[in-house]
Amino acid sequence: MEAKPITVDVVAASRQIPQDAFGDPWHRSTRVSAMALWLPLVTRDRLMREPGLVDRAW
Repeated sequence: MEAKPITVDVVAASRQIPQDAFGDPWHRSTRVSAMALWLPLVTRDRLMREPGLVDRAW
């Protein structure tokens, strides 16, 4: 694992997700970071697996 900073790309990607999409701000930042860094999301969380915004590895 490698920590990544919040960049302009991460902020721009956050605007692609509706504000009410997640009740948990950590879910939002995780998904947005995956989108901005072009990384697949690895999660078992049902809400995080909603299709269309980010690729999933699992």
